[in-house]
Amino acid sequence: MQQTFTTIPKSITGKEELVVIPRKEYEELQSRVFPIVKLQKKAAQRLDRRVRGATQEHSRGASAHLHAFLKREYPNLL
Repeated sequence: MQQTFTTIPKSITGKEELVVIPRKEYEELQSRVFPIVKLQKKAAQRLDRRVRGATQEHSRGASAHLHAFLKREYPNLL
């Protein structure tokens, strides 16, 4: 694949150099850096249930703070 890009210098942008690449190349790069996982059927339903439960727990104020969780699950870390 031929990589075509344009660099816009700092003098024009006012902050940092800006790189412009074709959308197709951007999407290919993005898919390698941030893999997209699409869950289907039971896996998606299980995840939805876990998120719903966690959201309800958080709304009730029953979720643990990060520090308390780390102290409980990873005592040697702190």
